[in-house]
Amino acid sequence: MKNLFDEKRLVFLRDLRSSIIRMFAVTAAIFFVALFFVEKIMRKLNEVIKMKLILYSLPEAFMSYLKLALFISVILVVPYLIFEIVGLLVRHTNFKGKKKFLIITVATVLFYAGAA
Repeated sequence: MKNLFDEKRLVFLRDLRSSIIRMFAVTAAIFFVALFFVEKIMRKLNEVIKMKLILYSLPEAFMSYLKLALFISVILVVPYLIFEIVGLLVRHTNFKGKKKFLIITVATVLFYAGAA
């Protein structure tokens, strides 16, 4: 009977764990940087949509700032997330180097096109 945790699976799981930790760390770092600019971005959004933002309580205003910062960080970090995921798959499958950059480019363009 084949061992459930053979060496290849353990290496893949170690790489997957380190990739997830790096992706979370980069997303958190960009989130905290976005928190410094979220008030200016909120003002610009109010100017663009020409509507007043109605907030009924103080926690609602705080949560809207946090949500906007998280949205900005996810939008900015998606190319890195795609790079990490494709890099993990390339290391553990039979993809070639040229296909890697094609996949990253196409996935990033499709994400931003869909977001727009």
